[in-house]
Amino acid sequence: MPFGRQSKDDPRLLIIIDALDEAEHNLKNELLECIAARDFKDGLRPWCALLVTSRPEKVVRNTLKYLNTLELDTESHKEENEKDVQDFLKFIFERAGVSEETLENNVDIAAGHAKGNFLYLYWLRKRVEEQAAQGQTIDVSSMPRGLSEEYEDQMKKRIMPNGLSGDGRAVLEAVIGAAEPVHLEEQLPALTGLSLGQCKKIMDDFAELFTVREDNRIYDFHKSIVDWLIAEAPFNDRKKLHPIEDYVIDLTVCHRRLACAGAKMILPRISATEFSSDASAVEALRDVIDSVSGGESGNAKRADFGGEENGDVAMAYALRWTCHHLCSDAKHATAASLLSSLTFLDLRLVHHNYHPWSEALHDCDAVVAASAGTSSTASSMPFVRDMKLLRDALLLSSNDV
Repeated sequence: MPFGRQSKDDPRLLIIIDALDEAEHNLKNELLECIAARDFKDGLRPWCALLVTSRPEKVVRNTLKYLNTLELDTESHKEENEKDVQDFLKFIFERAGVSEETLENNVDIAAGHAKGNFLYLYWLRKRVEEQAAQGQTIDVSSMPRGLSEEYEDQMKKRIMPNGLSGDGRAVLEAVIGAAEPVHLEEQLPALTGLSLGQCKKIMDDFAELFTVREDNRIYDFHKSIVDWLIAEAPFNDRKKLHPIEDYVIDLTVCHRRLACAGAKMILPRISATEFSSDASAVEALRDVIDSVSGGESGNAKRADFGGEENGDVAMAYALRWTCHHLCSDAKHATAASLLSSLTFLDLRLVHHNYHPWSEALHDCDAVVAASAGTSSTASSMPFVRDMKLLRDALLLSSNDV
């Protein structure tokens, strides 16, 4: 029921938003921005309250810190959280037939492994239920000790026992680095250079960690699996581990792979023109493609990758996000050359008119902002001025298209 039609005599309304930190889509968390907006806060009626759950990420805390909120964090409520853990463990162990003699010991061991993390308890419950279904004795001491070991165990024993390499690595790099959920059939083959059959087989192997939903796009089961793979907080201690043997993915390499994939799709579309701006972009894109080793798995294997066989959905991704991936790989000048290509802009803004002009303006700003974070001087980056001029030209032209 719309808020405006809610009667003052109606009971109090509580809106619950779970996992706000995971609501990001297309590099934006519009739900977070909506909650933080003054109009949203002022529009809430006295009888309406908002309950939000989220991991304590900086972007969430900084965005919401100006609201009059009551924060319930795990440290301040450690005793209550530990009691919830104990009650949950007791429930699943009793249902699995753990004897009274070993129940308390199993609960204590599992609670120590969990450290208050209910996502770990989700995986633990699945393991306990599997052992119980097979008539095995429940042995918590042999199970992974914490969420990091849980993901490592799944990788080693169930998915990729020989390490994260080859086509499996290519797929994960594409899925993790992508700026939007990747379409399994329409985009993943184009972004990896693998056949659709190969992509489906690999995604079947990763089905418990990365799910394909009804829209046929790939979503991570939980953001923590991505953080574990790229060694981000709270898994920072994994950064120095071996990338293949210990399943560590470099996010910069993900962007490099996707920038190369986009370059291969865009290149045939802009290489047959007489515009000098296109010629400059063609040269820059060829450098991007050449910079990716020919011995790598995935798109390097397919000689025809990037040709006309890629569909509209894959091309739409390339047109929209290649500049983003180039900037994320510190190739600001290449992104500027691509944005300056008349044919590229025509493809992106006219023929693929579902890309708003605002996105091209955002890319211009992103190139300038990314360049500002480097040690180079303005004189060594003339494209910064070009991007500012291009942005002005796009802004003036957008009203006439």
